[in-house]
Amino acid sequence: MRISGWVFPGVLLWCVVLAAPSGALAVTIDNDKASNQAGFYSAQIGNAGEVANGTANAQVRVTDPGLVHQGIDIVYDYFSFINTGTGLRRLSGTTVSSAAALTGDDTVTSSGSFTGSGGNTINWTVRSAIASDGLQVRSVFTFTAATGTLGTLRLMQYLDQDVLGFSDD
Repeated sequence: MRISGWVFPGVLLWCVVLAAPSGALAVTIDNDKASNQAGFYSAQIGNAGEVANGTANAQVRVTDPGLVHQGIDIVYDYFSFINTGTGLRRLSGTTVSSAAALTGDDTVTSSGSFTGSGGNTINWTVRSAIASDGLQVRSVFTFTAATGTLGTLRLMQYLDQDVLGFSDD
């Protein structure tokens, strides 16, 4: 059987697209401790500062009296939602203009926009970081109106924490 030059690249491209992840890629940041050291903390941050099961997680190594727990997933899902008075939307589901990227020492930034309550464009930026020796991710959300005012805008967040593993819900 002969494969012509134009069919093979098409099949290869089709296979690559099927193998690519469907969600945004996450960026891993940590608190600058070695991964085998007590107090190590890392998180995979996606668009809009999300930590999502399947694409991202947060792990911590904690020291109990006489025990060290390695690679414990402590966050199952962490999402941010916006409400402009016309319904609830996941922030990462709005227009993303800059996908999650490392923008500084253990700092991830992403940005995008959505339509505000006045019909104008609202730009957003989320900057997530872990401080050296820190045990938490801090995310700063910035909203600016391209024209006019922000109008009605509520930011709500959802956290599903894995305290004792995935079966603790």
